[in-house]
Amino acid sequence: MLLEKNPGSTEEFPVFLVRLVDEVGSGTLRGTERRNREGVNVYDLGLPGYIAVVKVDKRPTPMPLGPRVLAPGQPLIIGLKHSNYSLRDIKSKFLDKPDR
Repeated sequence: MLLEKNPGSTEEFPVFLVRLVDEVGSGTLRGTERRNREGVNVYDLGLPGYIAVVKVDKRPTPMPLGPRVLAPGQPLIIGLKHSNYSLRDIKSKFLDKPDR
């Protein structure tokens, strides 16, 4: 697909973008996590201030993601979300660990 510059159909490799709008999430880079969204396997790929949700499953894209995935000739739709991170949580999870 990439060598042929063919993006394929939106069901082959759909990607949906989410922007983290809170103070902590908008300035951090999340890790990549495998998740199950409505019975469909996806990866949440962390980008600075964003999450790219990539479907890695043969099953149909779940709603409401379906009509919002990146597609040629379609408008770019980016979801908005709060990351649910707090500075206190980050500090306790990553900085307050005893030396190994």
